[in-house]
Amino acid sequence: MKIVEFLPELVGIIGTVGGIYLKDYLERRRAEKHKSDLNDETIDDLIKPILDQIQFEMNAARVCYWEGINGTNTLSGFSIKKLSVMSESYSEEFHSIKDELQLVPVESFKRNIKELRESVDDYYISHEFEKNDSLSVLHNRYGKKTVLLVKVYRKKKWVGVLSAGFIEEPRMFEKEEIQWLLLQAGRIGTVIDTNIKG
Repeated sequence: MKIVEFLPELVGIIGTVGGIYLKDYLERRRAEKHKSDLNDETIDDLIKPILDQIQFEMNAARVCYWEGINGTNTLSGFSIKKLSVMSESYSEEFHSIKDELQLVPVESFKRNIKELRESVDDYYISHEFEKNDSLSVLHNRYGKKTVLLVKVYRKKKWVGVLSAGFIEEPRMFEKEEIQWLLLQAGRIGTVIDTNIKG
C-alpha cells in the first residue's frame, strides 16, 4: 500500500486528535478563568429582586424559585431528582422557608410536577385547599391555599419552578397576571443564564 493512499486517513486522524486536544485545552482554560469563590454573587442575590417585585405586585403570601438538582442515582441508573428553594420573598406575616426546603425529593411534589409537566402553557394553578394529601398539608402549612406554578427554562431546558402562593381560597387570576408571571419566569431564566459560571 502506498503512503499516498494512506495520507487522507492519516490527516483525518491527526485532525481528530488535534481537535480533541484543543477542545480539552480550551475547556480547562475556561474553567480556570471562571473558578468560583465566596465573592461570587449567589442565585439569591441575582433573582431576589424579581421575586420581591412579584410578591408585591401580585400581593402573594410567598414567592419561591425552586431549582431542580440531579441527586444520586439508583442502582439501575435512574436519577433521584430533588428540588431546593434557591430564593424566596414573602409577606410580613410569614417566615423564611428557604433553609427548611433544601434537597426535597421531587416525588414529594409529584402531583404539582405532573400537572406542570403536562401543561402546554408552562403554568399550572392548584387549589391546595381542595386537596387532601401530604402535598396539600405542606402547602397549607406555609400559607399557600392557591398556588400558581410556572416552569423556568435555561437554554430551552426546564430547570426550575417559580411558585407564587396565596392565602385566598381560591385566588382567581386575570390572563394578564399569568402572562406577566410567565414573563418574570423568563427573566429569571435569563438572569441565571447570563450569570452562570463555567
